[in-house]
Amino acid sequence: GSGMNHIYLGTVKKFVKENSDIILDIFKDNFKKAYGEYPNIEQLKAWESSINYLKNALDDKSIHEFTLVFEYKLPFSNERIDLLIFGENKTEPTILLFELKGWEKATKTSSPFIVDCDLGTSIHPEYQVENYAGKLRFSHSEADKFNILPAVLMYNAIPQKVNLEFKKPVFFRDDIQDFREFITDHLQKPLDSKTIDMFLNGQYIQSNKLFDAIKKHFEKIKKQSY
Repeated sequence: GSGMNHIYLGTVKKFVKENSDIILDIFKDNFKKAYGEYPNIEQLKAWESSINYLKNALDDKSIHEFTLVFEYKLPFSNERIDLLIFGENKTEPTILLFELKGWEKATKTSSPFIVDCDLGTSIHPEYQVENYAGKLRFSHSEADKFNILPAVLMYNAIPQKVNLEFKKPVFFRDDIQDFREFITDHLQKPLDSKTIDMFLNGQYIQSNKLFDAIKKHFEKIKKQSY
């Protein structure tokens, strides 16, 4: 493979000023390069609607200089994170990690990890994003240099149609102002491209944090709980 592990890297400004069809073509070409296959029709539709939403939602001068990375593949699995936004807070490099969902409605099931939505059954988006954040923190060689903050963006849904519980930040279709404020609250200035590349080139490791967590939760893990 080409060693590529994402399908788009660029500033927010570049993204919001670019034509949507061109962005979609870049996504398609790079997906093929990075993952060796063509994206399916569901994937293309999801990209199309999320691109259109984000081009509007992110078009604010206060966030133009931050860097976006779409479909970042974790270095040790086939899992991909929908969107990372890189910047710096007052003290350290920070990554906002987003699970993007185009669902219009969702309800709980008997399992806290599984939900029903208009596209069928799925993993709870918060569990997905927590899983990615945890894997980064525990098994990514560069992650401990970054503050990593997970959130969910349900860009087609209004809260009245989503009967789910969230502990982490979640943004709905009309929460553009809150979404922007979440970004500017946590990112005060852009991050240099060298530090971003360092993260993107990170390798799989088993960090000390992982062993600490296993020790701390050993009894629970023995009982096979999450």
